[in-house]
Amino acid sequence: MSLKLQRTLGLLLFLALAAALALLLPASRLWAAEDIRYFPQTGHSVQGDFLDFYRAWPDAALLFGYPITEAFQRQGQTLQYFQRALFQQGAGNAPPTLANLGRYFYEHPGQALHREPLPQNFLNSGGCKAFPDVQGEPHPVCYEFLRFYRQHRAVLGQVVSDPLLENGVPVQYFEEARLEYHAREGRVVISNLGEWYFQRNEPDPRLLQARPSGGEAPLRRSVLTMRVMASVSPVLAHPGEQVHLLVWVTDQLGRPLSGAAIRLQFTDTRGNPLAAPLTPQAFTTDSQGRLDIRLPVPNYRGHIAVGVSATFGGITGEAETAFRVWH
Repeated sequence: MSLKLQRTLGLLLFLALAAALALLLPASRLWAAEDIRYFPQTGHSVQGDFLDFYRAWPDAALLFGYPITEAFQRQGQTLQYFQRALFQQGAGNAPPTLANLGRYFYEHPGQALHREPLPQNFLNSGGCKAFPDVQGEPHPVCYEFLRFYRQHRAVLGQVVSDPLLENGVPVQYFEEARLEYHAREGRVVISNLGEWYFQRNEPDPRLLQARPSGGEAPLRRSVLTMRVMASVSPVLAHPGEQVHLLVWVTDQLGRPLSGAAIRLQFTDTRGNPLAAPLTPQAFTTDSQGRLDIRLPVPNYRGHIAVGVSATFGGITGEAETAFRVWH
């Protein structure tokens, strides 16, 4: 056998072994490296849908800065603070959005902020172009602000104000941002509105605590959405027998959610709640994200719907299955 052929066969054998080992690795080991990004600049991670949203913008570090908290749930929303932005996501499969921090700070200026309009001869020059706000009122965007806005309009959103002087610095407000012009460097900078909003409104300063770069802390993924599935067997049963109810609860990656609160509700064909023994019951999922129980079949004739509601970290998902009682 020639040396070249031996090397080729060796390479093929190596690739085959590597593929086999990859199949044996746990799923979490396979996706973790790509599904989470740790930022040593601030000691926080971005993951899941928020990481996809962050990566969608080529200038993400310029536009949003670095994360200053982990993602967390509050009142049915998932939130994460960045230096210049606040990412938010509603329940279900809603895509991430940006909080309107530019509009907020324009409408709620700080007490130490001195705000005045720029001279009209500056705003009426040929270096300006008018853009409408949400009510259709035009506002001029000028010079360096205009160049920056044309490049990043999809992130900045609609214009909110005319160019202004605030404490002697030229600024302009847009829905998601406040632009500053630094004359000494001749460049436009996005204000750190995420940090400002956190300092002004966030009740839990512990969210700023940095995480280590190794170990389990940065790999602990936030639950952004959940999926609930349920089945019952047999689908046709007699009174006095039992049916087998199986519920699965997973996160947006299909990973099991252990400890999810499960509530079962039983109704008849007209949607009326059924009496004992099928009264509403509460359970929690096991380490595999499952609820596996047996239910007694009541002395009832007809269709019985089993409504399943699962809650985890402020996020709720629902499913329904059914069986029929036969006499």
